[in-house]
Amino acid sequence: MAKDVDIRRTNLLTEKWQTLLRVRDQAIRLVTADGRAAKIRNGPPVMEWNGFGFSILYRVPSGQFRELERLARASGMPIMAPFGLDIWVGSELATRLAAPLPIGSDDSPNARRIGSYKAVNVEWRDENRLDVATFRRGPWEVPFLMLK
Repeated sequence: MAKDVDIRRTNLLTEKWQTLLRVRDQAIRLVTADGRAAKIRNGPPVMEWNGFGFSILYRVPSGQFRELERLARASGMPIMAPFGLDIWVGSELATRLAAPLPIGSDDSPNARRIGSYKAVNVEWRDENRLDVATFRRGPWEVPFLMLK
């Protein structure tokens, strides 16, 4: 179950949530500066960035996303937030094609990361709230935040 975090008053956030915001902002910076377009099987387009033992998928609203949202509403399925970010951590991020998994699965992208783990999985609709499904703290945070 996702944790809903109100981020409007960052001075009241715990160190854990402040770190998550820094990680999210760093990931968006990396992906927008040096990422490439990618496709999730049966999902909206995303931006992807891989390097230094990290892999990032960043989802932003698109025409296809809006169509998927419309279909989800019509069928009564859960609706994804328009923005989403996943970060995998691992020393060697080999990828392989995988069959599509059900919506809401923790490994839904079609490129599974072998020998790695998902450290961050967050979604948001606006700047005020994050839906945090996964935030696995660890020694990866410091080198990730230092990437240029």
